Amino acid sequence: MMAAIAALASMAAAGTSVAAEPRAVFQPVHFGAKGCRTDADPARIKPGEAWMRIWSCRGPGGVSIQFADEGNMVDVSVGGGAPVMFPARDEGFGPTVEWRLERGQPRSAIIRARRRDDTDWLLVFAIRDGKGCYAAKARSNRKARELADTIDGCADSRRVFGENGAVRRGGL
Repeated sequence: MMAAIAALASMAAAGTSVAAEPRAVFQPVHFGAKGCRTDADPARIKPGEAWMRIWSCRGPGGVSIQFADEGNMVDVSVGGGAPVMFPARDEGFGPTVEWRLERGQPRSAIIRARRRDDTDWLLVFAIRDGKGCYAAKARSNRKARELADTIDGCADSRRVFGENGAVRRGGL
């Protein structure tokens, strides 16, 4: 351990850069969260009225995350990229997004997807130059963070979760 510390100190003294670990920033993103914009006042929606909730939240570095919920299907997109869509139960998203930062800029984002069949997935979006794209999914926070910190590209752009939990191509 002491040898590793000495090596890092030596690199720093020599002016060699040491890559920083990604840092996490947690942001509330539920419908009506402070700092998020919405298309409608939730208090004005009457029971039984057809509606679709759309809201967006601005994250670190100005990267936004946008949500849409029409009751049966929901979608989420990051940085204006193609959305991930899936059949959801009430409150189809977790209340918080985890932004993974590298050198102070968003590298990736993790958001919980709550499917209609009562399975939860953590969706991982890669972010490059402010634009996001779906990259992977995971069941555990540890695995999602590992993927978020190491991903270097995107999966197919437009996605829908299949009923068995698999991700397949598709769209609305």
